[in-house]
Amino acid sequence: MKKLRIAPFSPLESFVPNPFDTLSDEGLKVAPLPQKGIDKRIIKQPKKGRLDIRREKAGRAGKTVTTISGVEAIPAAESEALLKRMKNECGAGGALKQGQFVIQGDHRDTLEAFLKAEGYQTVRAGG
Repeated sequence: MKKLRIAPFSPLESFVPNPFDTLSDEGLKVAPLPQKGIDKRIIKQPKKGRLDIRREKAGRAGKTVTTISGVEAIPAAESEALLKRMKNECGAGGALKQGQFVIQGDHRDTLEAFLKAEGYQTVRAGG
């Protein structure tokens, strides 16, 4: 029995005509070259305030929570929206108690990165 050989396929050959063959760059403007350096005013957000991030366990029946103090300077409507976004980011429950955000579990790293992205200055305090 004779073996059948398949002819090699070249990717340059195509069974379907290329729809981009009819396009041309006639009439297109040339984009300006990028400037050296980046305007830092575009990237840098204004600082909104300082928030202290701390892990606490004492007086909570052995449960670990992350507390964020310094919330008093944030308007009430904005603090509620910020709390909701933080809980969503951590995938945990939380509340606003006695002028502090209290998030269930140890989420110091996640919250620090999140709050810096939101424009807040963060300080890790204590344990």
